[in-house]
Amino acid sequence: MSESAPDARNTSEALAALEIERLALAFNGLQDALPYTLWPYLGQALAAATTRTAPELAGPKLDRYDTKLQLLRTRGLAALDQVLERGQLDDIHRHFAARPCFAAHIAAKGDNVERTLDECQALGPQATYRLADIVAAPHLIELANREDVLALMEAYLGCVPSIYSMNAFWTFPGHDGLIPGLQTYHRDMDDFRFCTLFVFLTDLAPGDGAHYFVRGSHRIDLVERQLRQANPQADCAAELERLFAKVAAVDDATLAALHPQIETVAGPAGTAVFEDTYGLHKGDVPKTKRLLAWIRYGLYRNWASFTDKVTPVPRRLVAGRIPDTPRHRYINRLIVET
Repeated sequence: MSESAPDARNTSEALAALEIERLALAFNGLQDALPYTLWPYLGQALAAATTRTAPELAGPKLDRYDTKLQLLRTRGLAALDQVLERGQLDDIHRHFAARPCFAAHIAAKGDNVERTLDECQALGPQATYRLADIVAAPHLIELANREDVLALMEAYLGCVPSIYSMNAFWTFPGHDGLIPGLQTYHRDMDDFRFCTLFVFLTDLAPGDGAHYFVRGSHRIDLVERQLRQANPQADCAAELERLFAKVAAVDDATLAALHPQIETVAGPAGTAVFEDTYGLHKGDVPKTKRLLAWIRYGLYRNWASFTDKVTPVPRRLVAGRIPDTPRHRYINRLIVET
């Protein structure tokens, strides 16, 4: 009897994992099938279900009038200011200098050939690192799990968050053309509700590595208001369909209407900013090499987690670096083995 118990437990855990993956794939399918107008309602339902299912995972409640929370809700972005000191940045750069690069924006979307940074720069406009090397980098996973960060994400998403993506990537000057979907205005379609923490690992300045975000463009009601203010006679329904399409159609006329809401996001190395990147945004073509990290928080194992082929890394990489609690194991489960 005692010998069969582990087998039964392993079988039960495997079936539970299969069920979770099946449901995640079903929700990903709903993103394709449902009109964008219904996404906020499904996001709310998923957040509420998470809270009801696992109330013990909830963290400290954030003040509902918290400034950063209100900025995220109304503008779609909120600065976290300086999160890394000079010495910490040096630690991160030394760590990545000793790791191989991949000539892509995300490692899983490259050719899986390890290269030096210079070799990647000669090949194309971007380079990145494998997830294990990003999680192992000093200070980044600690930042991702900082209590003020988690409290803000929990308040914004409506439930305990799931970190489903971490990345650190270079963008290089000297390559012709714009990178579609990165250096042109676009929406990220990761989840029904999600938020990204961008961490600047090199200086970002207007015209040199900055990016641009259209304030309020993460919400249908705010975009409609902007369009009506710019042109009361506009066919807002048709324009909203174009702007909230999977590949947003942002032409010159639309940019002119939204221009007052375009914010340049820049700052010195060590600065960070939260953005709901469902809102319209694009990167700048840098004049010098730019290194940027992101940490993404969502509701479940979403579309981006599948397409980016995110596989949890060994738990030993975070041992002693973040709290080992059921709450933190849940939050990090998609990127770190439980």
